[in-house]
Amino acid sequence: MRDVSFLIVAAGKGNRLGGTPKQFRLLGGVPLWFWSFSVANEMFFREIIRECVISVPDGYVDEVSAETCSFKIPSKVVLGGNSRTSSVLKGLRACTADKVLIHDAARPFLNPEVCMDLISHSDAITGSIPCLPINDALKEQRDETFLPVERERLHITQTPQCFDRGELIKILENHSTDFKDEAEAWLLTERKLVMVKGDPLTFKITYESDWKHAEMIALGKKEYTQGIGYDIHPLVPGRVLILGGVPIHDFPLGLKGHSDGDVVIHAIADSLLGATGNQDIGMLFPSSDTSYKNMDSRIILGRVIDMIHLRGWKIEHLDIVISAQKPILRDHVQPMRKCLCRILFPGEGNDSRKISIKIKSGERTGPVGNCECMTCTVISCLSRIKSFFDQ
Repeated sequence: MRDVSFLIVAAGKGNRLGGTPKQFRLLGGVPLWFWSFSVANEMFFREIIRECVISVPDGYVDEVSAETCSFKIPSKVVLGGNSRTSSVLKGLRACTADKVLIHDAARPFLNPEVCMDLISHSDAITGSIPCLPINDALKEQRDETFLPVERERLHITQTPQCFDRGELIKILENHSTDFKDEAEAWLLTERKLVMVKGDPLTFKITYESDWKHAEMIALGKKEYTQGIGYDIHPLVPGRVLILGGVPIHDFPLGLKGHSDGDVVIHAIADSLLGATGNQDIGMLFPSSDTSYKNMDSRIILGRVIDMIHLRGWKIEHLDIVISAQKPILRDHVQPMRKCLCRILFPGEGNDSRKISIKIKSGERTGPVGNCECMTCTVISCLSRIKSFFDQ
């Protein structure tokens, strides 16, 4: 893992767009800041960065923390300041790596290849920034006169920008100016700055026209997938019945299985694995492996969640149907939902509408109706922001 932190600056007010601060407006169904976080999560799994820190305005710390805590990447959400520079400084102090990539949340279409280029061109005394040449003709207005401006030596500066974290903290602490970007502060101390090739797609959303442009791009960068999971286990005496991670002690039969036999969690896991193109749990957690003997199925589900997050997928909704003649499961639905929410959507509370559980009777016919077994069917819906690495 490279010794690099990724800092997302999302503490601005975004007044020019009006209404909700722009970094929290939904772009392609997710908050604007989440686009950058999603790429950071992928860069973590590819060992490009070690962590992500997000600087947010007052009132948004809990909301953003809830969105990020289910992902494997180590992340922190910190309260920003009254200016860009103070927000960056607070974020830098929360980072732990020697190098840091500082990125504006208002630039959603981050290119990881640019990040890798920036990291390779920076060191303790050299910062690196992505730049683009100016292709448009430029004019300078002086009173009522317009004068042509030479564009050959001018560049558009983007983010992320990469610096030695300790050196940048010293610079910002010793200047009271609110800098437009960190390169501006870095250059004041006559330190070296290297320009790398930026990406035109990493434009900044400032005005409503920028937002409409971003919406058109987002349509092609958000993808969805669905998966179906099914499991069946026989009912036998001498086993505790466990469904959706919840033990049901007032029933004399339990589900037979190599692990704890939780038919609900097994069907969920298979649904998620199928949706993301992975092998099923029988292949990944085989009954021939003694290490899974009597294992709590919640552990298996946790490992599956890590696998889908590795590929950038986020769970949108689960539709669960449990078929059982006995016991009556009506009173156990809410405890199951709460348990599953803690595993699948940590930080989002216990009343998540992302999980639907329906109970169906066997109508006293067939193996389910004769209390010989229970079955569970799950349909899952997941989404992700398409990876730059896959393009």
